[in-house]
Order: sequence, then structure tokens, then C-alpha cells
Amino acid sequence: MGGRIALHLALARQARFTGLILIGASPGIKAQDQRAQRRAADASIARKIRTEGLTHFLNFWWALPLIQSQNQIPEPYLGLLRDRRQSIKNVEGWAVSLEQMGTGALPSLWDQLDRLSCPTLLVAGQHDDKFIRIHEQMAHRLPNAHTITIPGAGHAAHLEKNNEFLHAITGFIDKATE
Repeated sequence: MGGRIALHLALARQARFTGLILIGASPGIKAQDQRAQRRAADASIARKIRTEGLTHFLNFWWALPLIQSQNQIPEPYLGLLRDRRQSIKNVEGWAVSLEQMGTGALPSLWDQLDRLSCPTLLVAGQHDDKFIRIHEQMAHRLPNAHTITIPGAGHAAHLEKNNEFLHAITGFIDKATE
């Protein structure tokens, strides 16, 4: 969700960006019917968050294949990450974020990608096949895109393989800030 929100912001305020790094990000769902299905699925999850509580939701979330790769985050960082997520007790906030900022709720940006002029680095983990494919498609539409795949990582490449991630993005950051 963070990468998609950053992409919305970068398109809305391009003058403020000298570069953009998106990790496992998507410009949204193109097809209206698929967006509607995703909104319905997110609404169902939001109802469960409200009725069954945060612990149930987090257990569901951590069991998702997309999120399971985060289990390779080294301790103590994995524990700190889980503790931080559990400390956000605002059940309504979790539910509303899905309903109002989920992939089905936010408009698709696919048709606007060609307007983003700043250098954009698309980072995906080696085991995040879905986002590798999405980034390949995005790179064809973005005028100044570069892609990087982080070996051994999944969806949260920056957390799962942080040293490899930092090494991979250093050159991009140096060029973007010249």
C-alpha cells in the first residue's frame, strides 16, 4: 500500500521529487470489475477486523503467502516489527485503511505512468513473482524506470534482505541526488 500511495503523491506533486524508489508496488488494478471484486474482498476483511479483532486479523495477515517471506527478517527486527503492528490498537483505523486505500479503492494509475518524469527505481524480491511482473509492465510505461530484483527476498525486500537492498539502491540514489 505504501508504494501505491507514494506513486499517487509523486504523480500529483512531481516537482517535489528528484527520484522515486518503489518496493513491491503497483499502480493499481486496471479493470473496473476486478477493482470492484477487490473492494468487496477488502470490505469483508474490514468487517472481520471490526468483529474479530486485531489479533485475528494479524494472524490472517501473517499467514498470507505474500507476507510469509517476512519470516526471514532477522531477529530482533522481526519481533520488533510484529510488536509494532500489534501495538496499533486502532481496529477502526486498520479497517478504514483497507476500505479507503486498498488496491480496489484507489484509482488505477496505469494510464498516468507515462507522465512521471523523475527517475524511478522498481524493486522486487526474487520470490515476489507477482510484483516482478507488475514492475516489468510499469517499466515499459515509465519514461525513466529502472528495475532491480533482490536475491533471496520476497515482498518486503528492504526488510528481508536489508544489506542487499541498500547495496542495490545506492547507485540509483547517488544519480537521483546529483
